[in-house]
Amino acid sequence: MSLSESAGTGQVKEGRLYANVSVTGVNSGYMTVNNVETISGRFINERDTEGQKSVAVVSDKLVKNIFGENINPIGQAIKLYQSDGIKTYIIVGVYKYTESSMFSGASATSEKDTQTAMYIPISLAKQNKTIKNYLNATIMSNSDVNADEFTKSTKEFFAKYYEKNPKWEVVVLSMASQIKMASSMLSTVSIAIAVIASISLLVGGIGVMNIMLVSVTERTREIGTRKALGAKNFHIRLQFITEAMIISLAGG
Repeated sequence: MSLSESAGTGQVKEGRLYANVSVTGVNSGYMTVNNVETISGRFINERDTEGQKSVAVVSDKLVKNIFGENINPIGQAIKLYQSDGIKTYIIVGVYKYTESSMFSGASATSEKDTQTAMYIPISLAKQNKTIKNYLNATIMSNSDVNADEFTKSTKEFFAKYYEKNPKWEVVVLSMASQIKMASSMLSTVSIAIAVIASISLLVGGIGVMNIMLVSVTERTREIGTRKALGAKNFHIRLQFITEAMIISLAGG
């Protein structure tokens, strides 16, 4: 089971060197559930969480920005500068940074300014929080478990703790249900776009019809001359329809 808690953003500084970070409190299960690849040292464990230890797992980008190339950062102390003060952490692990590792979503002007996640024990992140409970958790089941049944049993398990508390409601979402919700939203958007496009086509069609009507009315003498020379009705219709198609295509 993965638990996480946002602990804000800040900068790790060493002299003129710096690295932008998004601090996240996590438990030991976070690495497995979220596919965090540790390339050096270890990840946050239960001892760190129980003892509220000031340890951190940082990205390889942060190590490159602060320590440089070919330097082992394990056991090194780093200073985190945030709006509420300066905190010191000991690096116990380094993970490989990927685009999915970035939680802030903020665009960086350069690779050096890229904001990466910095993981600390979740107990440390919640130390000064008013709400001590966990608002969400991610649970990973075995591959042979039925997703719908697992979702149902998980909801029933947690719901019994809130039977006498009407202010709280347990919501359990699986990846399949989230995909279904996204598909439903896309279908609704597609229908709305189709309706708007239909209205646009209707208005455009009415406009073309009016222009054709005016064109026929203004060219009555021309039509009469052509019919007197032997043109049939379908020849006249074909001429005006061809003109309308050319004008519509050019306008489109």
